[in-house]
Amino acid sequence: MKPLRLIRIVAWVAVVIAATLFIGYWRSTPTIPSNEATLTPPFQLGGAFELTAHTGKTVTEQDFLGKPRLLFFGFTHCPDVCPTTLSWLMDLVEQVGPEADIPILLVSVDPERDTPAALADYVTSFGPNIVGLTGSTDQIDAVIKSWKAYAKRIPLENGDYTMDHTASVYLVDANGAFRGTVDIHDTSPTANVAKLKRLIGLN
Repeated sequence: MKPLRLIRIVAWVAVVIAATLFIGYWRSTPTIPSNEATLTPPFQLGGAFELTAHTGKTVTEQDFLGKPRLLFFGFTHCPDVCPTTLSWLMDLVEQVGPEADIPILLVSVDPERDTPAALADYVTSFGPNIVGLTGSTDQIDAVIKSWKAYAKRIPLENGDYTMDHTASVYLVDANGAFRGTVDIHDTSPTANVAKLKRLIGLN
C-alpha cells in the first residue's frame, strides 16, 4: 500500500473515531431544567459566605439551611427596580398563602453605603421576613461571583453614582441549591406562583 493512501486511511479512521466519541458524549450529557434538578458543576450556583445581617449579626450560608428562601441582589439607593421587586415579592408570597413563610435575602451590591443600619431602615419598611445582607467589597464580590450575578457601579453627572445589577430573584431550596428564578418582568404571574409553590413543596 502506498504511503499516501495509508495516511489518508489513518486520517479518516481518526475522524470517524472522534465523531463517534463526540456523538456519544452529546447523547450522554443531561439537560438540566432550570427549575428542577439540583445543579452540578459547572451549573452549581452559590456557596459559602460570611456577611453581616441588617441586625448587625454575622451570618453564613449555614444560618439559612433547612428552609427555602429567595435571594435578590439590590441596594438601598435603588430608585425603582429594588423597591418594586421587594414589594412584588411580598405580594407573591402572600398569593401562595400562609404556608409560604419564606425568607427574602437582599444582598447589597453597594456595601459602601449600605451599612447594617441603612439596610435595617430599608428592609423593615417592606416586611418582617426580609433579611438585608452586607459586608466588605471583597465579601460582596465573592457572593455575586458565586451566583454568577452582575453588578456595576455607574457614575452620575452630579458626582454621585448608582448601581446596575441583576434583577432576577433566585429560588434556593432548603439545602442551599439553586432551583430557578422568578422575575418581576415575567408576563405570567401564575407561573411565578407555581414556582414558589414547587420550591416549598406544595406541588
